[in-house]
Amino acid sequence: MKPLMVRKIPERLERELRQRAKSIGCSVNNMAIHLLSEPLGIDQPSTFGRKRDLSALAGTWSKKDAAAFTKAVSHLEKIDSEIRR
Repeated sequence: MKPLMVRKIPERLERELRQRAKSIGCSVNNMAIHLLSEPLGIDQPSTFGRKRDLSALAGTWSKKDAAAFTKAVSHLEKIDSEIRR
């Protein structure tokens, strides 16, 4: 898919686009594609409205899980003196 730049988007339109995207949990880009495609009768991919990142997992660890992870990777924080020479 080729990139397309749209210039001079009115503030109100940008605000509405961002709000709609946020309300259903999709990117502004996906929302814009959806809103451009819909009146043209162009089918949307089945992934519309679903984020394709890991943001849904953010903040889902318990304190116990986070502590276990921190402990498990703590050795990665140490600087190897041989490498630093």
